[in-house]
Amino acid sequence: MVGMFAVKPENGEYKVIAQAQQAEVPDDTPEGAFVQLGKNVYGWKIEKNASEQGQNIGGVAFYGVQNDQVKDMGSVQTVYDDTAAAEPDAKVNRITKLEGKVEVDKTDENAEHYPLTVTVSGEMDGKKLSPRKYAIQFSAQQGQYVPPKDYPIVE
Repeated sequence: MVGMFAVKPENGEYKVIAQAQQAEVPDDTPEGAFVQLGKNVYGWKIEKNASEQGQNIGGVAFYGVQNDQVKDMGSVQTVYDDTAAAEPDAKVNRITKLEGKVEVDKTDENAEHYPLTVTVSGEMDGKKLSPRKYAIQFSAQQGQYVPPKDYPIVE
């Protein structure tokens, strides 16, 4: 579990304006950074990785300060690697090893929520893929970033 809080300067001191004390993370210590996610939206980008049944999976979770609360703004899978589960004697090598690099796209500085750009590379079913960019938009209706239907890295 990790805690997150945002403060603002007020009368020479800092006042807590939002906090979350129970964001769940995997067993290992996640890496995180405070990021700007929109014109007036700030939050955290927390990288999570785990190994399960011969597969390495990972992703980036986003939390943001909205209406004086810390909100879960969705996550994006960025790692899928099943090479440890591949059988070395198999006649057909169908390993999948995908990695994505997430960037916050601040091209439109006035956007309420900036989109995310994820560049995915690696190999799928043993075939090398050319790097491809995916735009991940923030859905105001769902209150989260939602990957497109053709996004290849899924848990």
